[in-house]
Amino acid sequence: MEPLLLFCLPVIGAGIGWFTNFLAVKMLFRPRRPVRILGLTFQGLVPKRQPELAERIGELVEKEFAVPERVAAILTDEESLAQFRELLTEKVDAFVQQRAGAFSGLLTAFVSDERMTQIKNAIVESVMQNIPEAVGAASRRLEERLDIRESVSRRIAGFDLDTLEEITRCVAQRELNHIQVLGGVLGFVIGLVQMGVVWLFL
Repeated sequence: MEPLLLFCLPVIGAGIGWFTNFLAVKMLFRPRRPVRILGLTFQGLVPKRQPELAERIGELVEKEFAVPERVAAILTDEESLAQFRELLTEKVDAFVQQRAGAFSGLLTAFVSDERMTQIKNAIVESVMQNIPEAVGAASRRLEERLDIRESVSRRIAGFDLDTLEEITRCVAQRELNHIQVLGGVLGFVIGLVQMGVVWLFL
């Protein structure tokens, strides 16, 4: 029976390793509420740390994504400014034609087409020069009103734990399974080492 018991050591080790990692994965979310066992309090990591996790994620999103700054950068890049200039030119032309209306002939008599083009271009350029300042002010106002850190933290802190667990499993199910399998593999290897040590002593 001794050789048989020795060969059981790797199998037992694999089972223990797999089960402990399986239990560790489960304890990420369970138990939902604190449970006292033999004077010790147990609670899942995520339920226990949800407010703190929400706060840290809010800080990370605010720091790394910098939404207002990114919006400002997008609105003031070359492509956006070119599109805005084109749209503004069309709007100024339409405005001048609409306002001139019946006076277009009289206006043409006093203002040449070249001069009118210069006036419209000057209006467009005046507006375009003020766009960076206007976008910067709007970005600061957006940052003040949006408060990304608070918004993200509040949403995550208010997440239902079942929903949060489901999201986590959908995203990391393969990795969680790998953790359990790795526990079994390490347990099996440790069992082999134990078997070898016991065999040498016997």
